[in-house]
Amino acid sequence: MRMQDEKWLDARGLALQNIRVRGGRSFGIAALSALLALMLFLSSFWMLSLKNGLRSLSPCRL
Repeated sequence: MRMQDEKWLDARGLALQNIRVRGGRSFGIAALSALLALMLFLSSFWMLSLKNGLRSLSPCRL
């Protein structure tokens, strides 16, 4: 077997082959990751808003 006959996959080639073969699973993982990132952002924004709201209601301001 010659070196030209061997197929070497780098990270990009492996990722593209994975998407080509298992597109549904790859899309599901990407969608779940996006949903979790959105939930993390919204929860941190919500906690910051609650903290600022409680700070504005407190009688003594530090």
